[in-house]
Amino acid sequence: MFTFTASVRTTFRYNDAHRHLDAWAETYTFKALARKRTEEPTEYDSGGSVVMRVIGDKGRDQARQAKALASFFGGSSCTHEHDCCGCPTSYADVTRVKRGIFSVRVTTTYNY
Repeated sequence: MFTFTASVRTTFRYNDAHRHLDAWAETYTFKALARKRTEEPTEYDSGGSVVMRVIGDKGRDQARQAKALASFFGGSSCTHEHDCCGCPTSYADVTRVKRGIFSVRVTTTYNY
C-alpha cells in the first residue's frame, strides 16, 4: 500500500515526456492497495498488465479523480527522435467501482 498525489492535466500542448510543462488543475490524494499482475509479458514488446484498487476522496468529483489517476499512471518519458528505442509506454484504464474507490489497470508496452 502506498499514498500518492495526482493532478488533472488540463492542456496537452506537449508530449508525455514534457507534460510537466502543461497546465495542471486540482490535486487529489490517493491510497493504492495491493496490486495484482493480470497479464505476464508474452512478446518482446509487451510489459504485461497490473490491476490495483485505489481509494480516493468520496466527497470530491469522481470523474476528475479518474482523470487524475489516468494522468498519473499513463504516459511515457520517451524523448527519442526515432522508433525502436525500447522506451516503455503505459496505458491506464480507470473504472469507478463505487464512490471514492477506483480500479486501475495499467498496461505497459515497449517501443521496438
